[in-house]
Amino acid sequence: MKPTLSLFFLLIGNFIFGQDIAILHNWSHTGRDIELGYDHYINKHVFHIGINFFQNEPYYQLAEISRGGRQLYAEDPQDFLGFNLAYKRSFTPSKSAIEFLLKAEIQVFSVTEIWAYNATTPEEYAKSKQNFSLNNSLGLDLKVQLFNQLYLTGGAEGGIFISDNDDTIPTFGALFPQIDWELCNNFSIGLAYRLNRK
Repeated sequence: MKPTLSLFFLLIGNFIFGQDIAILHNWSHTGRDIELGYDHYINKHVFHIGINFFQNEPYYQLAEISRGGRQLYAEDPQDFLGFNLAYKRSFTPSKSAIEFLLKAEIQVFSVTEIWAYNATTPEEYAKSKQNFSLNNSLGLDLKVQLFNQLYLTGGAEGGIFISDNDDTIPTFGALFPQIDWELCNNFSIGLAYRLNRK
């Protein structure tokens, strides 16, 4: 029994664990949200999960801020809630105080899509209710230590936004006629607190 326990602790000792919690403000071409996120480190591998709370823009600003005339708008209570999963690879250059994290992320929302264009009143907007939207992206995050266990964090990403609208273009064609997609970008900034040191 003792040799087995010794081997177990020897293997565990080869891993370095760390945990961060963060609150982030995220911007994308379809809207804004506040995220409560959790990072779990295993050596240089980081596994992320987050809960997102969507923020509506005023109707009169939608046409001005939407890119390509499209914007998400939460109408029902459940529309405001989303979640995301990500894998990150951490690396810190020699003598650098900045931690870099390459990231692959998927973010899920169920929010009504608005076509803004030149509309100025709610009645002039076209709407399409989505069952889901997936924001799939690749990017780079940064973490900069401010104090003992407090970090400034942020990042930028680019990828593909996928939704189930059946009356928009472009689509995936005859194979998936109700799936709509477009290129997207995301930016975030916030604060992270390290629960235990890596």
